[in-house]
Amino acid sequence: MTNEDKFDSLSDFLKFAIAHKVHIPFKEEKRTLILTEEKNEGKNQLESVELRFRKNTLFHFAFKLDDPDCCFLGKLFNTQVKHLRKAVDAVIFIEYQKNKKNKKYIFFVEMKSEQKGELSEKYKSSTLFWKFLNSFLEAYHEKLNWSDAEIVYILFDRNIRKEIKGKAPELPIKDIKYRAKGFSKPTYKDNKAEVEEFIAE
Repeated sequence: MTNEDKFDSLSDFLKFAIAHKVHIPFKEEKRTLILTEEKNEGKNQLESVELRFRKNTLFHFAFKLDDPDCCFLGKLFNTQVKHLRKAVDAVIFIEYQKNKKNKKYIFFVEMKSEQKGELSEKYKSSTLFWKFLNSFLEAYHEKLNWSDAEIVYILFDRNIRKEIKGKAPELPIKDIKYRAKGFSKPTYKDNKAEVEEFIAE
């Protein structure tokens, strides 16, 4: 038996398989996740957001997908194949409970200060990562696969928008729809978001 045979859940496997450097820690006592973008510095930038989890939302795992030292495709592809080099800032695995039923979600989160260029490409290439990972799980760890999970694309930026019945508005970009929430301040001390804002009920 190998180490890979010992996992009972997707979160256990991801904690083992994903480089520790890119793990995003969950603060259990406060039930929060702090998302940061180190490249966004300055008063006009969006540096960080605090994502809050209610008791009916189960956090599984979160990590940064765009770390330059931990590229998903490594050096296999030529750097000129740019679409394969794009990735969102964070991937979050959660389960949301309602009416005694659990539904799985995967959040692909991008943090922008102003321009939304390449947003669609980042969502698409990040989805390819998930398709690869889930295909691997189906082949070698079938009980861990999340093929029934719903993918939600999320944008955090500095553009304030009106919520619709407590939900972040859903916006189109090319052939993808994403939910967007804007903040007036640069850091998570002022920037709070609830998981439920991004789940259609």
